[in-house]
Parts: sequence; C-alpha cells; structure tokens
Amino acid sequence: MPFLSSVDNAWLATALHIVERGLPELRDQAHAIVAAMDFGFYYDPAVDQLRGRAWTEQPSGCSAPHDHVWFTCNHYDVVNSEPRIATYLAIAGGAPPTAYFHLNRPSRRPATSTGPRRSRSA
Repeated sequence: MPFLSSVDNAWLATALHIVERGLPELRDQAHAIVAAMDFGFYYDPAVDQLRGRAWTEQPSGCSAPHDHVWFTCNHYDVVNSEPRIATYLAIAGGAPPTAYFHLNRPSRRPATSTGPRRSRSA
C-alpha cells in the first residue's frame, strides 16, 4: 500500500534543493518538483507537530483520517532526530514555526565528576 513519508520526502526535497543550486542544467526540473512539495501537509495543528506519514488507502492498525488520506497516529516530537529536516522544510514552506518549539529537547545532565582526574605516578 503506498504511503507518503515526511522524512523520506524531506530528504528528497533537501537533495533537490542541492541539485537546484549546484547543477544549472537541472535547475528548472529540480525547482518544479520542490515547488510542488508541501510539508505543511504533515502538520497537525492539534498537537503543533508533524505527522510521520500518510497512506492513500486506510491501513490496518491506528490511523487518523483527514481529507481522503490516513495519517499515522504518531507525531515526530524530538528535535535531535532525523525527522527535524521535515520540520525545517515545513517552516520554510510557510507552516507555523510553532511546530519547532513543540519538539522535545533532551535535557543535559550536569557532569557527575567532582573535579579533574589526576594521573597516578607509577
């Protein structure tokens, strides 16, 4: 069953942006594909995050129907993971930037060391 992955499409769009800027002979073709991409499609305003993927037919398991597609029940919610490229592209394409601020950020723990390590003389 065909599905549309926000992560896979985001990396495709990133590659097409590189082609658009780096290969003048392919600029128009790459631009035409990228210009038609809409990462706001994956944006879920109820949680202010991007969905993982969508199917063109109802899948088995958990899905959320919306405008003739079925989205995964999960959302990408961690900033330091691969899906962040989809969030960046969605924001660049006009999706609300608040989606970026609703991503979870792992906290940094303070170092547990009590001081510098001292080498022992043999």
